[in-house]
Amino acid sequence: MYRSLASSVILTVALLTGCQPHSTVSIDTASQQYENGSISLAKRDAQRIYERGGSDAPEAAWLIGLCDYRHGRTTAARAAFELAADSSDPVLSARAKAMIGQTLLEDGQPAAAAVQFEHAWPELHGEDRSRCAQHAATAWSRAGRPDLAQQWQDRTTATRASAADVAANRSSSTGPAPTGSFTLQAGAYKQADGARRAQDQMTRVAARAGIGPANIRTRTDRHGRTLYLVQIGSFDTRQQAISASRGLGGHEVMIVTVDPSS
Repeated sequence: MYRSLASSVILTVALLTGCQPHSTVSIDTASQQYENGSISLAKRDAQRIYERGGSDAPEAAWLIGLCDYRHGRTTAARAAFELAADSSDPVLSARAKAMIGQTLLEDGQPAAAAVQFEHAWPELHGEDRSRCAQHAATAWSRAGRPDLAQQWQDRTTATRASAADVAANRSSSTGPAPTGSFTLQAGAYKQADGARRAQDQMTRVAARAGIGPANIRTRTDRHGRTLYLVQIGSFDTRQQAISASRGLGGHEVMIVTVDPSS
């Protein structure tokens, strides 16, 4: 029943925004828009793909969830991730479950979040696997289960070693990692030169807002390619990040949760 309601919500939003199905819209296009920071366009096209149905619908639901999550709409994001969790692709399903856990954790439901992380962990690999174990440890700790938290912390240590190559790549990025729970992301670039140009521009914008310089960090996208992320500031709460984003002169940014294992 919950998934049926979530599906109805997504389709209703698509109709209300005037989005009609277009056969030319592809999941790769929507994914690229998301990776480039065009969140509104990515969500619009992902809604079209989901409404169209077919094999791309679960990944479209995943993208819708990511877009809502980046805009701080955790309840809507969780509804979309519930749909993506039904994917026949075990990795996509696991990532969706992990994101369900993340939204539950942020909404003050750590025990329920921990269960989602535990269900996601077996199908994840590399850095995703390490991050999921760390989140499970955090969730169980907040739920008042230090015994389970320690078990998952031990798994974090073990899985982090297998992701050492990814960690080394990330450590080579310019600028320090954020120390708070949230940061502002101004874009994701395939080329380092483009990221550096954006970094210079956003550093000037951020300076006027009194936030601090923009930095570049790296991650691997769903195709295994390196993306260069331009990020600004470090904030303890999502609300602080939202408030800071309003001082950036209309520049579109995403509110990003900082990986605690970074």
